Amino acid sequence: MNISLKPYKDYKSAEVKSSRSTIKEALDKYRETLQASQAKTKEANKDYEDRIYQKLNAGKRLTSNELDYLRTNNPEMYMKAIRLQMKRDAVESCLKNCKSKKEVEDVAGLQLGAISEKDPDREAMINTVNEAIKEFKKTDQYKRLPEDIKEEEKGQDKQKSDGYDYQGGLLNSNIRDFDIKL
Repeated sequence: MNISLKPYKDYKSAEVKSSRSTIKEALDKYRETLQASQAKTKEANKDYEDRIYQKLNAGKRLTSNELDYLRTNNPEMYMKAIRLQMKRDAVESCLKNCKSKKEVEDVAGLQLGAISEKDPDREAMINTVNEAIKEFKKTDQYKRLPEDIKEEEKGQDKQKSDGYDYQGGLLNSNIRDFDIKL
């Protein structure tokens, strides 16, 4: 049996060809539009990431959405952000325990001095510490602190707490506190 396949000629073949070309043109336009929108999305993501990077280097606190974005899209920058956040938390903790404004300045000096010269994120660390101190100085807690705790007040507090009298550099104890038997 010999079967010969001949192309089927449709009386509407010209219409079919034109509809195929129309579909192809529409798909091409869709593809171009999709590529353009993807490029815009990549550009927008890059801009967003740049804004986060600038905020991070300025020592500002990142939002949870920004941290989530970094965790999924830029793990290296996310690790840097976490490191800076930990430094900020440590500085804030130290500042909350300060008893005077002078002590706040001492903590600031210590925290800034503890940043290594070789740290690749040195500038961001310095900005983070400075930003945390700046924010703390705006609080009511800082405004209530005395300028300096005088050495006399420290000494008086110590005298009251341990029951000894420190006069003239000599230690005099209250004899009634001791029961001596021979």
